[in-house]
Amino acid sequence: MPSDEILKQDRNTCHGKLFHAAPLVFHYSMRQCCIKDPKAIVCIVLASLGLASVIIFFTIGTVIYVQTNPKVVNYAISTCLVNSSSVKTYECATRNSRYTCYGGLWEAHHGDNYTVFATVEEDNRYRDYANALTRSQEFKNGSTYSCWYDTRNPSVAQWEQPSVIAAIALLSAGGASVLITGVFTFLSVKFVKNEIQKKRREEAENFQSAAVAYTN
Repeated sequence: MPSDEILKQDRNTCHGKLFHAAPLVFHYSMRQCCIKDPKAIVCIVLASLGLASVIIFFTIGTVIYVQTNPKVVNYAISTCLVNSSSVKTYECATRNSRYTCYGGLWEAHHGDNYTVFATVEEDNRYRDYANALTRSQEFKNGSTYSCWYDTRNPSVAQWEQPSVIAAIALLSAGGASVLITGVFTFLSVKFVKNEIQKKRREEAENFQSAAVAYTN
């Protein structure tokens, strides 16, 4: 006879005694409520880490893409003649603090016969002034170098070719993380469901045993 039918008969015939047995079964159930299957725990942890990776990769990748894609579309290559170099002071920030940082700054000309004036800046920032100065001196006054300028505002230029490769790499990593997270989430649900079903069977058997003990 299935355990569910036995339990039903026990409840109908032993109301008072089962009432006293219930606290023992409840105490047993509370002790069994935590997930103990190592496979389930590992999958839950990995699914959580995967979800965090998805958020991080997509957030950073999206920010970088939004910043760089307009440059890819609107910047054109040219040759810049360096007129002067210097160091510019910026205010940089981390998650917990703000600090003074430095970056190279150049004044140059580009276009036909180098008639278009432009200020060249970089995204790189340095905590140490000396490092920024060293970087600024890598481009010699009176020398020419390849540069990319903003066709919407030719007075803005940079040395590096604009690229969304880093953003695409981060977004791709985010997509891969979604798949990995999905796999471990599926396994987590499967293992947890199996453990819950196992515990329910054990609790039913213990409830039945408690009922039998109190009816005798």
